[in-house]
Amino acid sequence: MFSIKKSFLIVLMLGLTVSVQAQSTDTFNLDETYTMSAEGIITLSSDDADVTIVGSDRSDVRVEIHYKLEISGFSFGSRNKFDMEIREQGGDLIIEEQPREFDGITFGSTSEEYTIRIEAPRSVSLALNGDDENYEVSEINGQINVDADDADVRLQACRGSGFSFSLDDGSIEMDEGHGSLAIDVDDGQANIKNGQFDQINVDSDDGDFSIYTSLSDGGSYNFDMDDGDLALYVTGGGGIFNIRHDNADMDAGGAFRRTVDEENETEYKLAGGTATIRIDVDDANIELRKGN
Repeated sequence: MFSIKKSFLIVLMLGLTVSVQAQSTDTFNLDETYTMSAEGIITLSSDDADVTIVGSDRSDVRVEIHYKLEISGFSFGSRNKFDMEIREQGGDLIIEEQPREFDGITFGSTSEEYTIRIEAPRSVSLALNGDDENYEVSEINGQINVDADDADVRLQACRGSGFSFSLDDGSIEMDEGHGSLAIDVDDGQANIKNGQFDQINVDSDDGDFSIYTSLSDGGSYNFDMDDGDLALYVTGGGGIFNIRHDNADMDAGGAFRRTVDEENETEYKLAGGTATIRIDVDDANIELRKGN
């Protein structure tokens, strides 16, 4: 019996010796150019990267990816090497991080560096899919769609006509925009400046929103929030603001004339246009202002 146990322990120790690494490094570096349609879509799928996308006069796309993972200590098990697949498809460019799986346990510390930089024609559109990203996008004039669990998104000088964000928890910053804006967040914040939107749809459980936009005649603007803060600054145009609420604090500037004042419904009219603004909240702070 003793010899059997001893043999088992020896085999187990040999197995662990094979699978144990005292220190390891995984690196990936890419700097390549690709062709795509000037009106095509760049689809990027990544996980926990710092992403920079810049629009310019160039006709091709330059992609730079740098990844480095360092493990100090002991790691038991197997881990896939980092890899990225890039392919041109029907005038579009698809950039996909390959699944990274780790079957084991690590004793020690890990250090990860992961950056993606893309330089592309200004006219392309973006479809960005991430898990915990930091996006910096400038001078992209196509449609921009972001679908990420947790992300911080900053857009500068992006002059497209369609913007869509779906986040669990994150932040959105835009210094301009027109056309349509859609925001679906669980718990996040957005700061939108210099908007000229014809349509806005915001759906949030608990968010903090500051939006400066003009209102288009016949435009539709919908805000559905459970809890949170909404500050809406109207820089041009006007319309009817219908607010359905359970327990909300409302503050409207002098330019807004109250036309309905009920227990669960309040309505304001702002002269200067025919837009329809619907705000449906449970417990929120609503601020309406006219001006710059």
